[in-house]
Amino acid sequence: MKECTTGVEVLNRGSDYALRAMEVLAEGWEKGPVRAALIAMEAGVSESMLRKLLQKMVRAGLVVSDRGAAGGFRLGRRPQDITFLEVIEAVQGKFAVNKCFLGNRPCPERPRCTVRRKLVSVQGLVAGSLRGLNLAGLAENKSGTRVSVPGEA
Repeated sequence: MKECTTGVEVLNRGSDYALRAMEVLAEGWEKGPVRAALIAMEAGVSESMLRKLLQKMVRAGLVVSDRGAAGGFRLGRRPQDITFLEVIEAVQGKFAVNKCFLGNRPCPERPRCTVRRKLVSVQGLVAGSLRGLNLAGLAENKSGTRVSVPGEA
């Protein structure tokens, strides 16, 4: 099968790698910190790329870095409390289906732009869908079993 090499990406490669790394952390989140080398191996990402992504996720509060001999990385919150949208925005910046949704520059066409009016609903649907997906669901789907959460029945 031929690999698709053209098209529009909603998620860049970094976000894809970050979600895979977060899946690894979600699967073993009760077991304590995980070394970067193990996360990289499990997620199929180079360790150097992974470390850059983990830094961004640490800054966003999604991941905690523990130093020392027993150190490594762990989720900053419970898996069900971390959404795909948060991971994507930690890596890529604010999610937008079009640059005009970023609000970086005022657009003189905005008051009369019919394209923007139509894309508003697409923006809401995609962002809402990504906000509705969390790491617990990702880890659950991979293993076929529910991720256990301390204190939850």
